[in-house]
Amino acid sequence: MKDDFPEGLLFSKENCWVKVDENDGSALVGVIKKSAEAVNSFVFLDAPEKGSRFREGEPFANLEAVKWTGSLNAPFDMLIIDVNQRVVDDPSLINKEPYKEWVVRVKVENKEGLKGLMNSREAEEYYSK
Repeated sequence: MKDDFPEGLLFSKENCWVKVDENDGSALVGVIKKSAEAVNSFVFLDAPEKGSRFREGEPFANLEAVKWTGSLNAPFDMLIIDVNQRVVDDPSLINKEPYKEWVVRVKVENKEGLKGLMNSREAEEYYSK
């Protein structure tokens, strides 16, 4: 189960992982392994544009698999500063290595929003229900 929710990452209740860069305060946001494995292969990713702002809970990206469509919701207030073009071009990379292949790099607009995220132990407990 440690591989499902690695130490050093934070997790939302909406299937996202977050890795905060303590040096510049930015964060990478991606799809948790459990969700990436639930679909056979992502085939399309509609990613946001750089400079876009999202409030906590707002959909910021849409993902499609063969018989599934869903969105990723912002785990906190954030400003998009980069998009991982590799996963836009080949979304199935997320399925292969969900904790290596991030979707967006963001500026955390409100650090208080990070307090609502779970550590690996909490996420393991939450997602095992």
